[in-house]
Amino acid sequence: MRDQSVGHKKKIVENNIKNAVNIILKQDLGNIKFKDISVTNVTLNKDKSVAKIYWDTYLVEENLVFEKLLSKMGSKVRTMLSQKLKLRYTPRLDFIYDSQFIEEEKITKILDEQKS
Repeated sequence: MRDQSVGHKKKIVENNIKNAVNIILKQDLGNIKFKDISVTNVTLNKDKSVAKIYWDTYLVEENLVFEKLLSKMGSKVRTMLSQKLKLRYTPRLDFIYDSQFIEEEKITKILDEQKS
């Protein structure tokens, strides 16, 4: 029973981080480029010291630019996150490009080719 409660609380924290980081990127940072980025998922490690922030954009050709920007602004996003969420400890943020959409397109293309 306790394990389910802990897991549920972790999911709530992950969702809160996801929502807060989306707001920070789209509104608080003031960089118009960040408006094209969406946080798709957040996973916390077991001790909640690291949050993997999965992001995507419809501007696929700009991925490298966004990766550099996110890497550069990570500590500022973390500071802003600590001000938005009252957590005992604000986790380190690792931004990871979520290539799920591209992978889905590749699979769809392969399946379409096999049908032909």
